[in-house]
Amino acid sequence: MSTILQEADQIAGENRSRDYGHPYTNHTRIAAFWSIQLEQILKRPILPREVALMMIALKLAREIETPKVDNLIDIAGYVKCVAMIDELIAKKNNGL
Repeated sequence: MSTILQEADQIAGENRSRDYGHPYTNHTRIAAFWSIQLEQILKRPILPREVALMMIALKLAREIETPKVDNLIDIAGYVKCVAMIDELIAKKNNGL
């Protein structure tokens, strides 16, 4: 039986990246949609990293209402997405 973190690692790493692309690309796309929807109240566009953080908040809200292992797995998966996004941005900033 896999742990919550192992399952999140597999989901956020291989499965989601295969289905939706790298978290940076997917979260950039989500950020663009959210920024358009919220453009009247935002001072700047939403960043991909912020998408992952807001998804963590969404999962926390769900967990408070209805505790489920799935919520915890998803939270851990979004934490991994933040790390993957940060890593890609660092590589881009260093010209790699």
